[in-house]
Amino acid sequence: MNELPAAENWLHDKLANDGEITSIVLDRIYKYALPQKPIYPLITYSLASDSDFQGLGTVRILTRPLYLVKVISRGSPSALVNLAADRVDEIIGKTTKDTFTSTAGDMFAVSSRREAAVQFMERDPSIAGNLYFHLGGLYRLEVFSLGRKVVDMSDSVGLNDAVNVA
Repeated sequence: MNELPAAENWLHDKLANDGEITSIVLDRIYKYALPQKPIYPLITYSLASDSDFQGLGTVRILTRPLYLVKVISRGSPSALVNLAADRVDEIIGKTTKDTFTSTAGDMFAVSSRREAAVQFMERDPSIAGNLYFHLGGLYRLEVFSLGRKVVDMSDSVGLNDAVNVA
């Protein structure tokens, strides 16, 4: 099982379901790449690295992906952009215990914390005077399987029964 797609869905949902963040960036939360002609401010997130913690044999105890999450603004950041970056840090950088389910029905637990702050400015070489400000952090997630699957009985009753998977 690959935990990363499910972890990225969790990360996106945490950002997209926060009212303070969406009041500033609306639905402009992007994984890896920006669309053509983006509207600012916006949020991007991308995998920077990953490491697994192994048990005996082939048992993977947990995976520890590191994500770069940042708010990007055109020009100097406004108070609202700073608020969005603070909110990202609050909800992603201080998650002590949360759970999510993958599209395959695997259940996971996650915690996350910021490992480093990120702040830099870049110029758009094609347009004189266009500056973009990036504010965010590198966030380490710790994701481990709960060893259960969500079971759907397909009888119009959705059950979240735990099933031990050997």
